[in-house]
Amino acid sequence: MSPGGHYVYVTNATNSELLAYTATTMGSGPQLTDNVRTRLTPRAIASLIANVTVSPQTLYVVNQSANQIAGYAVAPNGALVGATPFTGPSTCNPCANSNLAQGPSVITVAPNGQNLYASDWEGDVTTFGIQTDGSLNNLDGTATGISPMGVAVDPSDRYLYVANSCYENATGGNCGGTISSYSLSQGLPTLLTNTPTVSTALYPMLLTIDPTGRYLYVAQYAANSIGLFSIDPDTGVLTSLGSAPSGPNPWSAVVGPSGRHLYVSDNSLLTGGVSIYAIAAATGALTPAITSSAVTLPISGKPLGLVIGPKGRRLYVATQGGALDVFIRTDPLAIGSSWNTTPLAIPAPATGTFMNAYGLAIANNGKALYVVDNCTQPNYNNGSVQELAIPPFGQGLNPASYVSLGIESTGYCSVEAVPGGGLG
Repeated sequence: MSPGGHYVYVTNATNSELLAYTATTMGSGPQLTDNVRTRLTPRAIASLIANVTVSPQTLYVVNQSANQIAGYAVAPNGALVGATPFTGPSTCNPCANSNLAQGPSVITVAPNGQNLYASDWEGDVTTFGIQTDGSLNNLDGTATGISPMGVAVDPSDRYLYVANSCYENATGGNCGGTISSYSLSQGLPTLLTNTPTVSTALYPMLLTIDPTGRYLYVAQYAANSIGLFSIDPDTGVLTSLGSAPSGPNPWSAVVGPSGRHLYVSDNSLLTGGVSIYAIAAATGALTPAITSSAVTLPISGKPLGLVIGPKGRRLYVATQGGALDVFIRTDPLAIGSSWNTTPLAIPAPATGTFMNAYGLAIANNGKALYVVDNCTQPNYNNGSVQELAIPPFGQGLNPASYVSLGIESTGYCSVEAVPGGGLG
């Protein structure tokens, strides 16, 4: 029973899951409200009184052309408040400590909300401490492999993983991709002493870890496949489980909130889309989850950014062709619940168009969707972040219900955004 007496939690050892039911005395009886994957064969559960901290919600944006991370304050309705609450225009405080080496690409916020990690094209991952006001404090720079891209922290905050795309080595050629593995002590990474690096197929891009912390998945861009790895819970060591075929040029990889599905954007101009897989709880293996034969929901315009709503009912996809699409799943708690195969196109209400949509993020309170527009000719300094209110699910079936909360011009080529802060 939850401490407040409102919910009953049940472990299901057979399916390795935790289920939540309403604890109601009304005539309707208990209703299933959520279910999530756990580690294998859970047998018991205890409820605890948690210490809850509240910190300002902040949206962190990667401005690649300025080698910089920008911090934007988030209002309760999800709108961005001005350029930033921090010193200087669109930079974190102190400004010098938010600058990165050449070509920052990907950032992630640790599950505990205390640290932010950023990869950059020169071969480093930088650790930032997130201050009580949301500003960043540069704590450490750690060398990793060649041309790192994706970064991820496991749910226990003990391990950090960096995908090294090896897009171009010192001689101008290409080399095999790798993943570097680090242990974390007070948020600072140290390369694992046992198996610190594992190999991937060509051009590993973004990676993701399932909510149980048992499996890691990486989009292997040039191999048209998804790399599968198990995570040793005691050491953090990765072990290859092989790969699964994807659509052409996979880029973003996201595990859904229940841990049952993996979503991958396939960044091809002619045959791009979103590949959706079911994750086997016992093995981490991937199987197509749309139909018995199809893997990919088709989308035109080079899909790139990908984010799924906190309840797993809406999947948003940004394309470099200037579109924002949403797929709808009618009942995420139902086994075999399907997605609509034709996406809803959401217009850009602030400007009437998206230029070159790269990244997507959802506010931690679930009230706003952020679309990061990269930049276009001729000056390449016209990136922006468009803010859209996320309507209730029923209204979300109408694209016009995603009304504008504003637009922030970044003044740079911006590529990604992640939220931080809120309840911890």
